[in-house]
Amino acid sequence: MSVDQVLTTLDAQHGSRLPFGRQAIAFGYLTEAQASALLREQSQHGLPLGEILVRRGVFDRRTLSRALREYLLALGREADASKLPA
Repeated sequence: MSVDQVLTTLDAQHGSRLPFGRQAIAFGYLTEAQASALLREQSQHGLPLGEILVRRGVFDRRTLSRALREYLLALGREADASKLPA
């Protein structure tokens, strides 16, 4: 998944009741097998999805932080956005 795909999925998830993995599958960003593997890894290690994607080399930590900051600001969550590393 690209950062844009993650953000698109998060944005759609914000207004629906679908979990992130189901929403990503619906958009065609992940297969069932990929979503299951991410959820399994998340469950085993207790890490946020973004951290797992960074560890897998999908994108780097700075790109993730920048994208999450933009997403939180768009939701009006300035206090949360300010906690992310620059």
